[in-house]
Amino acid sequence: MLLQNFIVYGYAWTKMTDEELRKMISRTLTCRIDKRKSCEDKMDQFLKRCFYHSGLYNSEDDFSDLNSKLKEKEGEKDSNRLFYLSIPPNIFVDVVKCASLKASSRNGWTRVIVEKPFGRDLESSSELTRCPKQYLAEEQIFR
Repeated sequence: MLLQNFIVYGYAWTKMTDEELRKMISRTLTCRIDKRKSCEDKMDQFLKRCFYHSGLYNSEDDFSDLNSKLKEKEGEKDSNRLFYLSIPPNIFVDVVKCASLKASSRNGWTRVIVEKPFGRDLESSSELTRCPKQYLAEEQIFR
C-alpha cells in the first residue's frame, strides 16, 4: 500500500504531459505483490500519483517552478523529497545545485540518490563526489 501523500514527479528538458509520463511508466511497470492476484488497481493508484515538469537542468527558475508544483501537491503537510538522478555526469552538479537551492523541502528532509556509473574515471568520479557537498550534507547523498 502506498503512503497517502506519496507523489512522483518526473523532471527533464523533454516536453511531456503528466499523461504521457504515465503511459511511458505503465509500459514497464509490473506488479510483484502477488502473482495470483490482479494488481491493476494498485498500479492505477501509483500512476495517478505520477506527474511531470519540463525544465532545463541548469535553470534555478525551472526548479523553482518545480518546487511550486510540489508544494501545491503537498499542501501544508510536512514533506520529504527524494531526487533520483539518472543523468549524465556533465549536468550532475548543475542539477544538484538547482534542486538543493530551489526545490529542497523546507519542512522535511531532502535526499539525492545518484545512479551509477558515477563519472568516467577516478578523476571525474572524485570531482562528482566533491562538488555536491557544496550544496548538500553527506548524509543527504546516496550513491
